[in-house]
Amino acid sequence: MGILDGYTNQTATHHTNSGFNDDGEPQTTSEAFSCRYQEGAELILDDRGRQIVSSAQIFTERPIDINDEITFESKRFPVKQSSKLFDLDGSFSHYKVWL
Repeated sequence: MGILDGYTNQTATHHTNSGFNDDGEPQTTSEAFSCRYQEGAELILDDRGRQIVSSAQIFTERPIDINDEITFESKRFPVKQSSKLFDLDGSFSHYKVWL
């Protein structure tokens, strides 16, 4: 039983780059997943160490990478940062993803 049980009652769509087609254009795959969405500005560091502002966060058990995109209620967000979080006993809990 995880910390998010009962709280991931919202659905978003995860868009990830799945490679390139024969013309060299990027192709993406999209899949719906359960999450908890939360709006609110938060100052974070991007993958280059620069300070940026996140306008929303999601909490999920699904692994999500920085180069992915998330759609929630018709709004498409680039993933600005993602962190894998652990319980006090050291076992995996969930991901916090900044949009």
